Amino acid sequence: MTRLYGPAPKGKRIAERVPHNYGAQRPLISSLSLGGVEATMSISGAVDTEVFDAYIEQVLRPTIKAGDVLVLDNLTVHRASRVEQVAAECKATVIWLLP
Repeated sequence: MTRLYGPAPKGKRIAERVPHNYGAQRPLISSLSLGGVEATMSISGAVDTEVFDAYIEQVLRPTIKAGDVLVLDNLTVHRASRVEQVAAECKATVIWLLP
């Protein structure tokens, strides 16, 4: 984003460089409970359904207790995942946020 106003000769555009963030992606997936942040996983690259399923199975499942409530948004990755199956196996409830 460049500035709209700044020191420049009358009738000329401001000449400035705009920084770009082309660094490596490092997503962090985590859950939040009354006890704080739990079940955290960091990966290289983008999160797709396969990665989110691995998170659900290997990281989140051991922390889910009977009666827990999992609240998720409508991200396509969340909708396509196995989160409802895992929650049912652990006797937990899934609540989807409205779009």
